Order: sequence, then C-alpha cells, then structure tokens
Amino acid sequence: MKKKKCPFHRGQRVRRKGTKNKKYGIVMSNDWYTIGDPLTCTIPGGPLIIEGLVAIQWIINGKRFTCVDKAEDFEVF
Repeated sequence: MKKKKCPFHRGQRVRRKGTKNKKYGIVMSNDWYTIGDPLTCTIPGGPLIIEGLVAIQWIINGKRFTCVDKAEDFEVF
C-alpha cells in the first residue's frame, strides 16, 4: 500500500477551503501529526503517526491556539 504524502509543510500558511477571508493558520507539524519524539519515544513500534491530520496554529485576539484537523479541509493561503 502506497503511503499518502502530506500536502503541507511546517510554517506554511493555510485557510479553510471555500473561505474568502484573510484569516489564516500556520502549519506546525512537519508531516502528518505525530505523537511522540522519534528519538526518545518509549511507545512500542515508535511514535504514533496519524495519517490525514495536521497541527495548525491559529492566532485569535493575540493568543495562540493549536488544533489538530483534517488536511483535506484546508488549502494554501
């Protein structure tokens, strides 16, 4: 089975598909959302990689919020 590649990279600006406003989020994950550090992870089999999800940081009223959402719901800003 071929592994799907993440459409975004770290630091890229994204917004929800179909929106025309100027609000954007910044992608925080290098690839798909990963739980655990690959070098120090104690989970058997390595870190957990959740395919299809990315971590995105939103700035709302000067506060930073990080959320994990489906990559297919976003487009490059």
